[in-house]
Amino acid sequence: MRQRIDVEKEVRVEREVLFTYLNNIFEDNKSQYVGIQSSQTLVPLILQIAQINQQFQLHELRKLEDNIEESIASLREATSLDKRSSELVSALEEGVLGKWGMIDKQANVMRIRGRSRGRGSFVEHLAEEVASNIEFRASSITKDTSSYALSANQAVSKQITLSLALSLIVMIICCAIIFYIYKRIILRLIALTNLVEKNSDEVASFEGSDEISRLAKTFALYFERVKSQETELIRLSLSDPLTNIPNRRAFEMEMEKVIAMSKRYEWPLTVIILDVDSFKLYNDNYGHPKGDECLKAVAIGLNEVITRNTDFCARYGGEEFVAILPNIDEKGAKVKAEEIRDAIESLGIEHSKSTVSPVITASLGVATVNFVNHHNWTLTSILNTADRALYDAKTGGRNRCVFSSLP
Repeated sequence: MRQRIDVEKEVRVEREVLFTYLNNIFEDNKSQYVGIQSSQTLVPLILQIAQINQQFQLHELRKLEDNIEESIASLREATSLDKRSSELVSALEEGVLGKWGMIDKQANVMRIRGRSRGRGSFVEHLAEEVASNIEFRASSITKDTSSYALSANQAVSKQITLSLALSLIVMIICCAIIFYIYKRIILRLIALTNLVEKNSDEVASFEGSDEISRLAKTFALYFERVKSQETELIRLSLSDPLTNIPNRRAFEMEMEKVIAMSKRYEWPLTVIILDVDSFKLYNDNYGHPKGDECLKAVAIGLNEVITRNTDFCARYGGEEFVAILPNIDEKGAKVKAEEIRDAIESLGIEHSKSTVSPVITASLGVATVNFVNHHNWTLTSILNTADRALYDAKTGGRNRCVFSSLP
């Protein structure tokens, strides 16, 4: 009992001395402690120190000890202390928290009180103190764990937010790239494909300076070459390679068009079949090269007489030629046929084996068709009529024109 009274008295004396000293500092307003006097942390610290002697549970005393440590640390960090103020804070810390400081002495008082109680209640109070300490430590651990969990949660939330922001940025960039590809490549390829499928001339004017526009120019060049080759092939297929005038196929195509036009407007139509007299004898006597030259000259002479844009002449085969004279009646046909015959004879190509003339001559069969009364005349019927007239010209002595008409 005597020991407990002495220890409690010692704790009270130290507290009174400490408070008297601090009170003198504030009342005298000493200039060397201006830094600590202006601190807002000092007053709460003094109040916490004043509560030391009021603690009767060990775990409550340990909590108060932690709070005093935090306050002293805050006092050092929150103010710019001079040397004297810093020494004062260190002395205060040593007197309260140091070995045999006020906290330790108050704990000693509590232990002495516990021992002064009856032997029967010692174990009970000891268990209470142990439980209090365990509760205090558990509370501290829970507090630290909660603080760590909160920090971890904030870090995870920050990472999630950052990941979402980056994902959004990547998505926007991808959408922009897709839109650019769609607009600059896919749409232009679709437009180019449509133009190519339509074989449009707009392919040559496809705008741009990238690979697609160069591809369009390549297509345009290809189309131009194809069209040129197609035109040349058509020309060759419809042209006689020896005389360079239209061939029989071109003649038949032209006849179909002219017959349709004559039927529509009820025009007369004249067709002339020309055969070079004794041409086989000419070939046998002068040779085939001379025969080819002779046919070329006849083609030129025929073209010089057939001058209208609507007229047409062609090589029908071998030494036979044909001429189409739309909107020419029998009277005009006779004039034009004689001009053709005279033009061939006027070429003056020597033909010593001819039984008709010393030069090349021709026999002509002329058929004139009138579509006013009948529209059923065909290419075959017209050619048959002209062919019969040619036969009559040959059997009648050659170098002449024979005329026939269809009503």
